[in-house]
Amino acid sequence: MYCKQCGTKNKKEALFCEECGKNLEEKKKVFQERKKISKKTKFIIEIIAIIVICLGFSFTFLSYMLSPKKVAERYMKALVNGDINQLYSYLETEGDKTFISKEIYQEILKENKIINYHITDVEYGNNKLTASASIVYTEKDSKDEKTMRISLIKQKKKWLLFFDDWRISSSETNDKIVEDFKIIVPRNAKITYAGIEVKDKYLDKNSSTDTTDIYILKQVFRASTKIVVELENGYQIEDEITPSFYKRSYTVSISLNDITKEEQEEIKTSIKNDLTILYEGAIQGKSFDDLEHLSIEKGNTETIEKKYNALKEKLKQSYNMLTAIEFTDITLSSVKLEENGNQEFRFKANYQYDIKYLDSASQEQAKSREDYTYMNLSYYMKDKTYYIVDANNLEDYFSRY
Repeated sequence: MYCKQCGTKNKKEALFCEECGKNLEEKKKVFQERKKISKKTKFIIEIIAIIVICLGFSFTFLSYMLSPKKVAERYMKALVNGDINQLYSYLETEGDKTFISKEIYQEILKENKIINYHITDVEYGNNKLTASASIVYTEKDSKDEKTMRISLIKQKKKWLLFFDDWRISSSETNDKIVEDFKIIVPRNAKITYAGIEVKDKYLDKNSSTDTTDIYILKQVFRASTKIVVELENGYQIEDEITPSFYKRSYTVSISLNDITKEEQEEIKTSIKNDLTILYEGAIQGKSFDDLEHLSIEKGNTETIEKKYNALKEKLKQSYNMLTAIEFTDITLSSVKLEENGNQEFRFKANYQYDIKYLDSASQEQAKSREDYTYMNLSYYMKDKTYYIVDANNLEDYFSRY
């Protein structure tokens, strides 16, 4: 060991310099202390390096997992797997959620047919504030590939202060929701929408009329939904409707397809019987109160009574006097639900008739013929029984030719 003061070489174990007497032990301690600090520093540097590498990897991994592609991929995966909790979280909803509940959404998702998909491309727009993922997918029971695009929006606030936070665009998810959907039904009808009773709090009293109730549902899904309307007389109408941005209202209606074949036969029988009673009564000049077996309900006869009296007067004034008529066949053409809940049936009536008339020599003549015409009868249905309430297009001219 060399003396720092005079440069003399000393033995390794020497404590003092042989030449000048300088204390060599201080040098040794300083050297040992410096040697210990270097090892600690090296260890700290290694730890810091590991942390930096881990942070770098984590940053890269999180940036990738939060990228538009991965966000879109998670959305599609939830859709394919029917992950109701994940998918419902994408909906940005506020206010009344009665008809956009998670349970209703789950029923809608059962109609999803996508089974395979892959993301082919991601395009950025609006200075990388928006993105659009292109997805190729196939559906159940189909080998044809289809394409769809999912829109994403970068949030203003970063996640954990550093990471871009991409979300499925609200226009992408909320286009599944239609606001202020209007349902128009006859007065005092009961409505069940998506299995949920539509309560009076949804009734728009300002828009409703004496014969019509209008309900407004704040939010409904843009998907095929079952609606059941029970009229005041107990008659139920079931339908499947699909609200949309272009069709924000539904007026309850009825068609012959909604009526069973057995019911249609009963209706045709009622029409044939009622027409026979009306015409035979008019031929005989009976008063309305004297008509027997006509399917009428007390307190609901004013309109049909007026139509009967008009028919009786026209037959009386006709120069071809109707003496007998038999309705041989009734064919239903259509049915319409009126505002008051009555059902108006349009039908083709085939009939045979006998008439009397005076010829050019003022001699009474008689003739029998066959013919048909289209008429309309309106019925009020109660307890599965049809009661006649109105009649239009009743034939009052019977030709001799």
